[in-house]
Amino acid sequence: SIPSVPEWSSCLTVLDLSHNRLSGLPSHVVANSIRTLNLNDNNLHSVPLCICSLVTLYSLDLSNNPHILSLPAEMGRLSRLSRLNIDGLNDLSDPPRNVQTDTRSCIIYLNNKLRCAKGFYRMKLMLVGKQN
Repeated sequence: SIPSVPEWSSCLTVLDLSHNRLSGLPSHVVANSIRTLNLNDNNLHSVPLCICSLVTLYSLDLSNNPHILSLPAEMGRLSRLSRLNIDGLNDLSDPPRNVQTDTRSCIIYLNNKLRCAKGFYRMKLMLVGKQN
């Protein structure tokens, strides 16, 4: 597991956690200054959502994590991402194969998917049953 560090250095730009058999990534690992994140060859079952808040990220390596089946729409927020390595994610179903080969197209696809998600701002609740 990753040790708990009270505060990551603001100078930290490259974080290489590859080949560590990680099944997840704790949110305390996230530092806003990270530009390169290598998570390849681990045991991730999904893309940790804390990655989606790293808006300064330029390079992300998720390769050879065969349990990842889809990329979260929240990755569409990574507008500066110019290199996304998803080699070895053979069962990846979302985004579609024709989008997976180009980082820019992939981020645009995920961003469009994210923007189409609409929240409910008003809801009515009706309780039906006998009153005691």
